[in-house]
Amino acid sequence: MMYGFGGMGLVGAIAMLIVFVAVVLLIVWAVRAGIPSWHGSVGETAAGMRTRRYAAGEIKQAAFDQARRVLDGHGA
Repeated sequence: MMYGFGGMGLVGAIAMLIVFVAVVLLIVWAVRAGIPSWHGSVGETAAGMRTRRYAAGEIKQAAFDQARRVLDGHGA
């Protein structure tokens, strides 16, 4: 008799469940590893981004000052 497990029995059903969970966890890990925004830039404020870009040399002093004035609400 098969008892509803496709001839594998209870041990086979549990083994298939473990394999299924392992595959799902592997897919979740692979997707999270491939999305850079999940590695720390989530929640970064505009002021923090401006400071980080200035420190990295991506923007010059004038652009930094203009962004600071705009973000602080003092206009362009």
